[in-house]
Amino acid sequence: MFKRRIYRLGRCEWCEQETPQQRKTPDHLVHGVLTLLTGGLWAVSWASMCLVMRAEVWRCARCRAPQTLHLPVRPGVTVVPEPPVSVIRTDRLEKVA
Repeated sequence: MFKRRIYRLGRCEWCEQETPQQRKTPDHLVHGVLTLLTGGLWAVSWASMCLVMRAEVWRCARCRAPQTLHLPVRPGVTVVPEPPVSVIRTDRLEKVA
């Protein structure tokens, strides 16, 4: 509710191409107006949405795969990008007799 998408250009970890990437963020103009109209009561909802949306990851606009390069990683930890939802993993399918 009251979200917008912001875009940047970056290299997709899954497509391995330069693609536009997107993520959702609160529409601050709408939330500011609602906060003024409700006498500040809407600010609680706005603040909670801002905190939740900070965890939103960038996604490739082409394949929708999450991009993890911007996340801080501890030394010795390998981050493997999860495949996009539209890709079917054939190595996990059971054979039907």
